[in-house]
Amino acid sequence: MKQSQFVQQGSQISKQFGNFYIKALMHPFMTAKNVGKPHFTNGLLTIILTSLLLPLVFYIPNLLDGYGEYFGKRVLRPFLLIWIALILASALAFAAIRLGRIATDFMAVTAKLGTMLVPATASLLLCILSFVLELGDKFSLFLFMISLALIFGSITATVLSFRKESMNGLDPLYGAVIANLAFGYILVKFANSSLGFGFGGLF
Repeated sequence: MKQSQFVQQGSQISKQFGNFYIKALMHPFMTAKNVGKPHFTNGLLTIILTSLLLPLVFYIPNLLDGYGEYFGKRVLRPFLLIWIALILASALAFAAIRLGRIATDFMAVTAKLGTMLVPATASLLLCILSFVLELGDKFSLFLFMISLALIFGSITATVLSFRKESMNGLDPLYGAVIANLAFGYILVKFANSSLGFGFGGLF
C-alpha cells in the first residue's frame, strides 16, 4: 500500500513537473511572475537538473571517446558543488531583493529562479545531444556558452522580477550584479576545487 502511494505520488510530481517545464520553456519570464512558494518543488527540481547537466556536458564527450571512468569524481561531486552554488545564488538573490525592501521569502525566490533556469537546461540538453550526434565542437561550445549566459541571466531576471516603483532600498539592478558576481566567484571556486571538472577540456 505504501509503495503504491509512493509510486502514485512520484507519478503525480513527474506529471506536474512536465507541465511546468513545458510552460516555463515557452514563456519563462511570464511563468516565473506567477510562481511562488507553492511551486518550490518544481523550482528545486529544475535547479537539480541544471546541476546534473553541467558536469555531464564535460563527461559525455569523454565517455564517447572511451574515457568514461571516475563518474563519481567527474559528475557526482561537481553536481553537488554546482547545486550548492545555485542554492547560494538563490540565497544571494533573496538577500538582494530584501535589501530592496521587498517582502518575499526564500522558497518563492527559489521557485522563480528554477523557472528561469528551464531554458538553460534545454540548452544543456541540446549541447549534450550535439556531442552524441557529432555535430561539431564549435556548435557544442556555442550551445554551452548560451547555457552559461542563460544561467547568469536567470539570476538577473529573478532579482528584476521583484522590482517595484519605490525608490527606497537597494536598486534591483545593483542587487542582480552583486548576486551574479558572487555566484560566478563561487562557481569558479567550486569548479577549480573539484578534481576532474574544469573548463580546459572543452576549450
